[in-house]
Amino acid sequence: PPPGYGSPSTPPPSPGYGSPAAPAPSPGYGSPSTPPPSPGYGSPGAPPPGYGSPGAPPPGSGGGWGPAPGYGGPGAAPGYGAPTGAGPAPGQRWPPGYGGASAPFVVRHRPGIGLIVGLLGLLGIVLAHTSLPWISEDGVEVTFSDIRDAFAGDGGGAPSGATPTVTVPEVSLPPGVTLPPGAPPAGQVVTPPAAPAGSAGDELEYLERYAGWVWYVVLGLGLTAVLSGTLLVPRDRAARVATGFLAGGLLGAVASLADRDGEVAHRVAGAFGAIGAGTLCGFAVADVFPDKGGPSPAAGVWAGIGGLLLVLLGCVLGTRTERVPAGR
Repeated sequence: PPPGYGSPSTPPPSPGYGSPAAPAPSPGYGSPSTPPPSPGYGSPGAPPPGYGSPGAPPPGSGGGWGPAPGYGGPGAAPGYGAPTGAGPAPGQRWPPGYGGASAPFVVRHRPGIGLIVGLLGLLGIVLAHTSLPWISEDGVEVTFSDIRDAFAGDGGGAPSGATPTVTVPEVSLPPGVTLPPGAPPAGQVVTPPAAPAGSAGDELEYLERYAGWVWYVVLGLGLTAVLSGTLLVPRDRAARVATGFLAGGLLGAVASLADRDGEVAHRVAGAFGAIGAGTLCGFAVADVFPDKGGPSPAAGVWAGIGGLLLVLLGCVLGTRTERVPAGR
């Protein structure tokens, strides 16, 4: 029979666990030769990325939590925070309160109450120089047209530049009264002596020029001031400088050049024009009514002064302005 278990010829069984000849078991968890386990969640070792407290901020970042990408950082998406290179075109600016990333704006002008006031002022100036009287004394009215005709030689006097003459009237002298020696006989045409230098003829020299052509300058300045200050305001900066020069001279051009958006310069230029027109007219009124007594100013003078003041007020009121995106 085959060899049985435990017989002398039976080989010994394989070494069992824990027997003296048994090899050492594989290292188990916690045995002295067992290597430490991999760091687990919450262990004293460094946690894996994304778990635990954040690391130190990079140098130069200022500490704290930085903004998320797209919210005002260097790589901010358009519409969030500072613009990423887009800017307004020359002569345009960002509208306030939009973060600087919306479309640039321009100033649009609309006619307003200033235009109505300015036109009323122009009407007063025209009436003062055409139909309303400047002098009214004892039922006799003298208009500016009469003054202009007198200087032009159309009022029954001598033509401009001609030597005036006077005919001695024939009068009946009372008994015992005789003419002084050298007096011309009745009916003779004589030439009066020339006025001395510095007399009223020289003082009225400006009034003669005003009646001839300066009053046209006053009308032109008033009309230009109203149009440029209350109605026609170009969007182009160079065009605004040109209209400012026409309305207010060099001062109007400088004001238009300094006003980048064109919001107030047209009012300033128009006001300068109205002041200039009032100055020219005031010199003429001073010649007609000197501080030496004489008649008082009539309705025409006050209409001219009031009209110039209304032109000035209309230019100050200016236009109605609104800011709209560029291209509209």
